[in-house]
Amino acid sequence: MNRFVELFEKKTFPLIVSIPQNKIDFAKAAQDNGADAVKVHTSVIHPASGVEFGTLDEEAPKFEEIRKALDISMGIVPGVGVDLEMEEIERMVDLGFDFFNAFISSITPLIMKEVRLAPMLCVLPDHTIEEAAATASLPRVVCVEADIVRHDGYGKRLSVEDCIKYQNISSEMSKPLIVPTQRNIRPEEISFLLQLGVGGIMIGAIATGMTVAGVANATRAFRAAIDALDS
Repeated sequence: MNRFVELFEKKTFPLIVSIPQNKIDFAKAAQDNGADAVKVHTSVIHPASGVEFGTLDEEAPKFEEIRKALDISMGIVPGVGVDLEMEEIERMVDLGFDFFNAFISSITPLIMKEVRLAPMLCVLPDHTIEEAAATASLPRVVCVEADIVRHDGYGKRLSVEDCIKYQNISSEMSKPLIVPTQRNIRPEEISFLLQLGVGGIMIGAIATGMTVAGVANATRAFRAAIDALDS
């Protein structure tokens, strides 16, 4: 079975780590400290970290090294989006990716044909709750990311208003809603998100910072908070 699909069948509240650089030490820091999945990027300038990632071919040697070191699911943000062709999509599978993560507004439907890549689709601030629900109902979609904070709000503390928005979206969805750390979400706020129906969290540069130690420390803290939910 696909690792990402299996993860959501086994875990109540998965912890995904979006590593700030496509390097093996960042990926291992995430895995060794409790990540359920790791996500990398291609062909994009990441808005929270400012890091520019190369093309799939340019980053491929790093991805091969990371895949060999990981026992957990590994996903990719295919930055070229609507311009992807099947050859590159199949190359992602060959490199060991289990899932892809992409904005619904900038990804080709061709990628949905590749059954070996599990879809984690992402809705944006201007998408409606109805569009989010429709995204969740698409064939094979495993989960939906709520990328609903505008760039000028990145890094600010989580508010009750944010939580209401997450609750409104999750209540209409047939699949788990994943909240990314666009806001400076703290581990102790995880229990409240779970109560609102959120189905998992993806921590990135705002939570982890840009160092290997930061990835390790943040992953460990969020892992402990999630594990405490079951105790």
